[in-house]
Amino acid sequence: MKKTSLRTAASAAACLFLLAFVLPLGVLADDYPPVTGISVTPEGLLSWDEVPGVEQYWVGVNGGFVPAENGCSLVDRVWQSGVYDISVEAYAESGSKTLATGSVQITFNGRSFAMGAKSALGGWWGTSSSDHIASVSAGGTDIPSLGGAFTDPGSEVKIVITPAEGRDILSAFLRYDDQNRGEFELTERPDGSYEGTVTAPDAVWTIGINTRSTQPEFVLHDVDFGRVTEGFASTDHTAMINFRLGEIPLPRASSYLKTEWIAGDASVFATDKIYESNYAEPYAVYTFWACPANGLTEGTYSATLALYYDKDGTATNWVKVDECTLRILVVKPGTPVTASNWWCTSGDYIESFELNGAGFSLPVQLVPGETASATVRTREGYDLSGVFLRYNEQNTNEGVTIDPKDGGGYTVSFTVPENDFAIGVNVKEAEITLPEETTAVTPGTEPEVTTDTAPVTEPEVTTGSTPETEPDVTTGSTPETEPDVTTGATPETEPDVTTEESQETEPDVTTRGSSDPDDDTWDIDPDEQQGGSIAKSPIPWIMLGLGIFVILGTVGAVVALIVIGKRGK
Repeated sequence: MKKTSLRTAASAAACLFLLAFVLPLGVLADDYPPVTGISVTPEGLLSWDEVPGVEQYWVGVNGGFVPAENGCSLVDRVWQSGVYDISVEAYAESGSKTLATGSVQITFNGRSFAMGAKSALGGWWGTSSSDHIASVSAGGTDIPSLGGAFTDPGSEVKIVITPAEGRDILSAFLRYDDQNRGEFELTERPDGSYEGTVTAPDAVWTIGINTRSTQPEFVLHDVDFGRVTEGFASTDHTAMINFRLGEIPLPRASSYLKTEWIAGDASVFATDKIYESNYAEPYAVYTFWACPANGLTEGTYSATLALYYDKDGTATNWVKVDECTLRILVVKPGTPVTASNWWCTSGDYIESFELNGAGFSLPVQLVPGETASATVRTREGYDLSGVFLRYNEQNTNEGVTIDPKDGGGYTVSFTVPENDFAIGVNVKEAEITLPEETTAVTPGTEPEVTTDTAPVTEPEVTTGSTPETEPDVTTGSTPETEPDVTTGATPETEPDVTTEESQETEPDVTTRGSSDPDDDTWDIDPDEQQGGSIAKSPIPWIMLGLGIFVILGTVGAVVALIVIGKRGK
C-alpha cells in the first residue's frame, strides 16, 4: 500500500512538474484559431469562412491592415503585378479580443489574380517608347503593356512582338527580381513581326523591348536659341540639330533626306546642308546646323522646320516624317535679364539666399554685364561647395567666385549674363572639428595623469627613474621594458585597465559600450547598455516558469507526503 501511494504521489509530482514547465510557454504563445477558406477570384474578390462571434475583420496586404467586410475587393489595393501576402484577422468587442487569424499568398499579373505564388508574365514595355510596339502575345494570347498572363514555371512560352509602323525590333529581354535577365533570340517573320521562345521563370516577369526607327527622326523637337541682343553675330548662336536613321549611313544622303520650312518666319533662321555626322549604333546619325539671322529687331521669333524622307532615294517621292520648332528672343542692348529662383541640387540645405541685398524668393531683374552679389547661408552641418549659372540649357561656373564671410555665410559674385538665367547651389556636409585636449599642459611638458610630475620628467612609480627610461614597478628599468599595468602610467604608457583614464588613453576594457570599433567589447547588446527591456529578453520568462515550477513542485511534494502519512497510519 505504501509503495502504491508513493507511486501515485510521484505521478502527481511529475504532472505538476510538466504543468509548471508548460504554463509559461502557454502564456507567451499567441495561438489563435485559423481563419479558414481564404480565397480570391480572378477579379480580385477576397473571401473567407465566417468566424462565429466576430464583430470586425481586418485585411492586410503585405501588412497595412484596414477594416474590411467578407467579400472585399483587392482591386484598389493591388495594382502592380507581383506576389502579395494577404492576412485576415477576426476580432470581437471592437477589436479588443482576437478570435482568429489566417494568411495566404496571391499573385497578380496585371490583369487577374490567382492563389499562391505563381509564374506570371506581368506585361511589357518599350525601352525607348511603348508607342513603338503595336502588340505582344504570349502563347497565342495578346498581352497589354500593363497586364499579362499566368504561366507554368519552366514551360516554354512563344513570344510574338509586332513593331509599330516605321520601327524595327532590335532585341528583347526578360526582367524579374529587379534585374534584367539577358536577351532572348528573335526571328523576323514574313508579316514583319518577330518571334522568340522563353523559359518561364518561377517569378513575376516582364519583357523589355528595344526598337529602332526605319525612317529618320529628329533627336530634339524644340530648339530654343534663348535671348540675343540686336547686332549679335550669328556664329555665336548656332545649334547642331541631329536626326537618326537605321543602322548604316545612306548613300547620296541628299537623295533620301531634306529639310523645309513649313510655318513661321523662315527668314529669321538659316540652315545648311545635311551632313553625315557619326556612327552611333544602332543608328546612323545625320546633322545640319541652324542659326538666327543677323540684323533682327527687338521681338520674339519662331519657325517650324520639317524633315522629309524618300525611302527609294529618287529625290522625288518626299514624305514628311518629323518636324521641330526653332525660337529666339531679340532684345535691345542693356535690357534687364531675369534671374530665376535659386535651387539647391543637394536638397533643402540652404538657410537663406539674398541677391543684391534683397531676399531671393521671386525672380530678380538684373542688367547684363554688371556684377551681381549674393549672400548665402547654409544650414548647420553643411558647407557651400559650389555655385553655377544655368542658361541656354547649359550650366556654367565661369566667373563665379565664392568667399567665406566673417561670422558665417558666403559671398557669391558673378557677372550677369546676356540671357535669362537661374542659379544652382551645391552643398556638402561640413567637416567635423574634434575638440582640443582640455587638460592644462605646461609648454614642453607631458600632461599629468595620476601623479604630480615635474616638467620633462616621467613620474616615479616606486623608485626613481631618469626621464629617458620607462619605470619598472619595483626597480629602475631600461627604455625597452614595459610598465606594470597596475601602476600609474605616463601619457606614453599603456593605461591601468582598472583606473580612470585621460582622453588620450585606451578605454577600460571592462566598461560597457566602448567607442573603439576595434575593441573586443564592441559587440555588447545595445539594449544591455540602456538597461535592457524585459520584453526583449527571454530570461525573465524562463525565471517565471522556473518559479512556478518550484512552487507547484513544492505543493506536490507536500501533498504526496501527507498522502503517504495518512496511508501509513
